[in-house]
Amino acid sequence: MVSLQNKVVVLTGASSGIGEASALAFAKEGCTLVLVARRLERLEKLKEKILSLGVPCIAIKTDVAKQKDVQRLFYLVEKEFGHVDVLVNNAGIGRNFDLVDTSLKDWQDTLDINVSGVFYCTQEAVRLMLKKKTEGHIITVSSVLGLIALPGRSAYCASKHAVTGFKRSLRWELKKNNIRISLVHPAGVDTDILNDLAVERKKWKMLRSQDVAEYIVALASRDIFWIIKVRLLNIWRRFYYLMKYYPH
Repeated sequence: MVSLQNKVVVLTGASSGIGEASALAFAKEGCTLVLVARRLERLEKLKEKILSLGVPCIAIKTDVAKQKDVQRLFYLVEKEFGHVDVLVNNAGIGRNFDLVDTSLKDWQDTLDINVSGVFYCTQEAVRLMLKKKTEGHIITVSSVLGLIALPGRSAYCASKHAVTGFKRSLRWELKKNNIRISLVHPAGVDTDILNDLAVERKKWKMLRSQDVAEYIVALASRDIFWIIKVRLLNIWRRFYYLMKYYPH
């Protein structure tokens, strides 16, 4: 088990959903937070909430699809804190179109944010970890659609499959540098991305963002018993939500 106290955590997509919930969960563990997203107003509100807990926190407006933005982000992180211990790649978008209705912009936007954004952030984080000889941890939120596929979501599925393959390769590549790679493949989380995918929300099928956030923090702690506990708890939660919200 690794103590998360004072660990520097860079968290993308922190302005809502899983990212926001993860930021609050890491803050409770005493981590130093770097909040990253395009919506600065939301980041600032979250930053004030975290600072009120007595936890160091900064917010940096960043478009992860732009390499120069990401390079600037990690330059500022190094300048402010000297290193990074944990990167959580959470930023992502969803587009729900049949193949013939998918525009080049829809395709490119999905790949730019979901794939290139993960590549840029991971590359810069690893460069900083190697420079500072940090035994870091990179956690990436993919999707169950990075393991399976559904019709009408070809661009999204392609992006998440790409991320899954990319990270699995890095597990072997970075093992010698003591940099850990973790993947999270959530299914049915009640977040804004389902609005982007135009999927009807049915609460009895959903986990909460907080449920996934708890798992992400457990992974960062490297506590196998906590990880197993959260997994089992989330199975129970799905059962509970089914009983509570299933339409009778």
